[in-house]
Amino acid sequence: MKKTILSLCMAGLWTLACAQKVSVSNSEPTWGTNITVYYQPDSTSQFKLGDEVYLRWTAIKEDNDQRNDLVKMKEVAGQFAAELEVKEGFAAYAMQFQSGNTFDRAANLAVQTRDAKGQLYRNAYLLQLMQNPDSYEKELENYPDNFTVYQTRWQLLGYTAKDSAAQIIQRELAELDGQEIQNAAYYFAKAAANSQLGNWKEARQAIADLMEKFPQSALIEDAYSWFQYQCFSQSAPDTILLPQVRAFIQEHPKSSIAKAQMRMFYEDKEVINKEALGAAASYWVKQDPSDPLLYYHLARASGEKEEINELLATASSKLVDPFLMMKFYHSWSVDIPYYLMQMMSVYKNNDNPKAAWEIIQVIEENTTRLGADHFKQKGALLTSLEQPEAAIEAYLTASDQGDQEAKAQAKALFKKHLKEGETDFETYADALLRRLFYEEKVEAAAPFSVTDLNGNTYSLEELKGKVVVLNFWFIGCAPCRIEIPGLNDMLKHYDKEEVIFIAFALDGKEELKKFLAEFPFDYQIIPEAFAQADAYKVQGYPTHVILDKRGNVRSTLTGGSADRHKQIQPLIDRLLRY
Repeated sequence: MKKTILSLCMAGLWTLACAQKVSVSNSEPTWGTNITVYYQPDSTSQFKLGDEVYLRWTAIKEDNDQRNDLVKMKEVAGQFAAELEVKEGFAAYAMQFQSGNTFDRAANLAVQTRDAKGQLYRNAYLLQLMQNPDSYEKELENYPDNFTVYQTRWQLLGYTAKDSAAQIIQRELAELDGQEIQNAAYYFAKAAANSQLGNWKEARQAIADLMEKFPQSALIEDAYSWFQYQCFSQSAPDTILLPQVRAFIQEHPKSSIAKAQMRMFYEDKEVINKEALGAAASYWVKQDPSDPLLYYHLARASGEKEEINELLATASSKLVDPFLMMKFYHSWSVDIPYYLMQMMSVYKNNDNPKAAWEIIQVIEENTTRLGADHFKQKGALLTSLEQPEAAIEAYLTASDQGDQEAKAQAKALFKKHLKEGETDFETYADALLRRLFYEEKVEAAAPFSVTDLNGNTYSLEELKGKVVVLNFWFIGCAPCRIEIPGLNDMLKHYDKEEVIFIAFALDGKEELKKFLAEFPFDYQIIPEAFAQADAYKVQGYPTHVILDKRGNVRSTLTGGSADRHKQIQPLIDRLLRY
């Protein structure tokens, strides 16, 4: 779910290309031909000649299935170039330019494919809908029964015409119900509309009909992902559809939703159907042997210790491979530590503590952005390795970030293994945490000098001496909006002379003023903060970055939830103590 929400939030940030930056040798290619894509960076570009740049392509097929991959670009005559084969069945390509997890937002390209008669294929306009809302009409002119276009249209209406969106969706949904065509796109549109309207019973029924009548349709995954997102946005439990979808993916392991929703093979972290999980993971790893998480799922489905170890080794090595990190949007600041810790737990349960400890070391060698859960699990592993003093340190680090249970575990180990007579636990813990704080590896925060919506100016240099809490967000991001009430409440607990809260928004001034008039956000709001998002290497929204009094980055949290403030407060309190 976490990855789904992040990817949906990032999807709205795709911008139209600057004509002088990108071009293609054939803008309307046919299947089986090759095209050359050119990217010529200028002074405003994210990249420059000499950088390692990749072309990321995302293609949509006639059957709504999507594929993507990366191609390394070469420098040719003062620009980057990459050749791409136009594959059979693909209706359109969207192309971006990437290095690591950074994109040139101002350089994008869309290419539609045509048949031998020059006609566009079904879904040719689908990848352009976010940027060109009117293109849904062009798609419907060519394919009147391609009702999938309505989902993006309705999504945009939710952002741009909130007051009238529900009325328009209801009217257009009634029009859909009034026609006779009931294809997969019809049930998808019904599911999308009712999900956005909060009609959960009707949305569940539409998805159930889609699964029953068109079990191989790629639209099942799209419908369910949108359903999940709307449940999150409207604070409804997404588990209300879980039994139906779980039963479906176990029956149809080769469906695209089975690959995307393999978490449904688990209940409280335990596999509920190893045979079905193994069937799904085995099938999909053959389709894409580069996906690291498929090997993790195969390991969870296996009953052989040696095979489990081999699969986990493959999964972890692929997960940290730089090229595959780019391909699958994995990063050290967002999700790699989370997935590696899942693998660490499996190693531990498989009586392989050495490999589990190696995972911990790999994580800590590559990132300092670690939360309480990491240190709590580290403490448990060190306890099993009979290293009580190191385990106490790990548990106390978790407690310093707000985990009270971890502090109790540290105290129990202290009483059992250390000589309490020499010092009491609280004195020991305070001295240890103080030492660890000042020994902690930190990075200097990127400098900024900005002006908020009210004309107040802020610079990192002038804010030294205060704890600084930065929030990166945008209006169209549901997880960003979900966390705002809790963040507003959190501000009441702090003196503005000690802690300053700044929200870097991607939206313009007028859009923000209109939104804030209805939904107050009590941070200092900075509009059009793309430069700051780039400087802090933000890779998902929302992201919170917490700076100490000396202007160093101490904590980064990506993702939003209604109780996000409960994770942030202990991190602020920690910085105020030192």
